[in-house]
Parts: sequence; structure tokens; C-alpha cells
Amino acid sequence: MKLTTHSSRARLTALLAFCITVSPAGLPADAADAAPAAAAPAAAQPAGNFDEHMNGATELFNQGKYEQAVGRFRQALALDPHNVAVLNWIGFCYQKQNLWDKATPEYEKAVELDPNYAEAHNNLAFAYQQQRQYDKSEGEYRQALKLKPAFMEAHYNLAFVLTQLKKPDEAVAEYQKVLELDPTMSNAVYQIGVISQEKGDYDKAIEYYNRCLELDPKSAAVHSKLGVIQLAKKDKTRAVDEFKLALELDPQFYEARLQMGTLHLEDKSFNSALKELGKALEVNPYDDAVHFQLGRLFFQLEQYNNAIDQLRQAIYLNPKNEDAKQELEKVVAAKKAKV
Repeated sequence: MKLTTHSSRARLTALLAFCITVSPAGLPADAADAAPAAAAPAAAQPAGNFDEHMNGATELFNQGKYEQAVGRFRQALALDPHNVAVLNWIGFCYQKQNLWDKATPEYEKAVELDPNYAEAHNNLAFAYQQQRQYDKSEGEYRQALKLKPAFMEAHYNLAFVLTQLKKPDEAVAEYQKVLELDPTMSNAVYQIGVISQEKGDYDKAIEYYNRCLELDPKSAAVHSKLGVIQLAKKDKTRAVDEFKLALELDPQFYEARLQMGTLHLEDKSFNSALKELGKALEVNPYDDAVHFQLGRLFFQLEQYNNAIDQLRQAIYLNPKNEDAKQELEKVVAAKKAKV
């Protein structure tokens, strides 16, 4: 945002008083109606005027020089200590650096200065969300929505938080409110499908995944999810078709690649399984599932040392993986028996 040095402080404050939260969906935030009231300048003012500091700060921000930008924003804030928009900018500078412990106090100050500023509550909620303080995050999102019921980004982010808090029905209700505000919001449609699938309501999940494909025909994620549902319904042929479609759309799509490798393993097509699982490992070496399946594969091939290495890696990545622990015991026993 380029600011003119000839604009008045009131006009500048109004222009800057917007929500600067980046939501999981990458949605812009609208807070044109949330300009805070300006306060009298502090007794000891820094050199320059408010507009100059804001222009300099935003230029530094746009250049990715966030620490320097914070310095200039603070100089502007010294001239107008109650300017909530400037506090939001400072919080956002820290947010861009993932310094949530520093961003959070700035957003908290903004809420304290203007409790009726919905966008400040949304910003603070997002900061809590990123720190996995989901109870606090839920409270701030609900406050933002109490002040601004049609705040779509807050509805979307609240739905995500409710999912983390194991409140799926409430999460679906929030995603539905997002769709009331924007029926083309494919991410919300997709998330309802995911929640329905996790609850075992496959018909509803398929309904929403198909709606999602109408909005986004090239979604590898949706085809992969449909493949998983077809597996659960014991329709292996349709599952494979969905996974192949996902990989045609995105050859790097991990879930589909992992599922294809697992299916080949179950069919004892070991070369194909090794090929698919190897590609899955390249995409995501930090998921215990691919190491577990590779461990199973090497066990079948009687490559016991490789199997042990993969299963130990799976357990290291996920100490709660009981299947990997049991498989490891079998491999170790088989290796001893072989000797």
C-alpha cells in the first residue's frame, strides 16, 4: 500500500484500519468500518511526522524487511499511541516472521484499546490458533463474530479451530455459514466432506466432494479422498481409478501415491509397491505411514534389516504406532529364526 505524505492522519488511519490476518484459506479480510479513534501525540515525539513514518514502514514491509518496518511503525505509534491499525501492522510484521510470541501482545493491545474492533479479535484469534491455544482462539473468533456476524474469514477460521477441539458438528455449522456468504468457497465444501468422511457418513462426504469437483475440477485431494471412501466401501476398482485421477492431476500428491503403493503390496505386486512407496517417501519422508508400509514390504521380501530400519523409523516418527511395533516384533523374530 503506497501512502501519500500529503494525506491527513484521519484519512490514513481509515485506510490502514483493516484486518491483516492470513487465514488457512488465504482469504482477505475486510475491516473498512473499523477505523480506530486517534489519540493525542505523546509529549516526546520522534523526528518526522506520522505519514512519513507510515510510508517508510510500509515500504520496508513490502521489501520483506520486517524488523526495520517494526521500528518505523513504532515511531508512528509514538505519535498516535491509540492507533489500532498501527498495532495491527506491528503484529503482522511479527506474524510474517512466525514470531507469534511477539505478534500476540500487539494484537492483545489492539483489542484492549478497541474492544469493539472485530478485526482485532480475529487477528488475536489467529495468533492463538497458530500457537495451538485453541480454547482462547475460539473465544476470540466468537467475539469477532458477535461484533460482525457476516465476517466470513472468522467463520472459516473458527470452523478449523472447532475441528481441532473435536467439535465436528459445530465446525460443519461454521463452514455452512461460510457457504451462505460465499457458495463458491470450495475449501469450505471440501472440509465438510472431510468431516463427514471421518464420521463415517460416506454418502454425505461423496455429495460434498462432488460439489467440490464442480467448483474445482482439478482437485487431486478430492479424488484421493473419494478413493479412500471407495476402499472403505470395498470397491477396489473405483478406488484405484480415483487414485490414478489424483496422480494425473498432481504426480506429487502423497496420499494417493501411498494408497497405490499399499494396494500393490496387498496384491503382492512388490516391484510396483516399491516404486509407488519410494515416490511417496520422496514426497513426504516424515510420515510414519510410508515407513510402516515399506517395512511391511521389505518383510515380505525377507530383507529383514531394511524392514527393521523402516519400522524403527515409523515408530520414531510416531511412538503411538502400535501396528509398527507389532510388525517389528514379527520381523525380529523372523530374522532370528532365519539365522
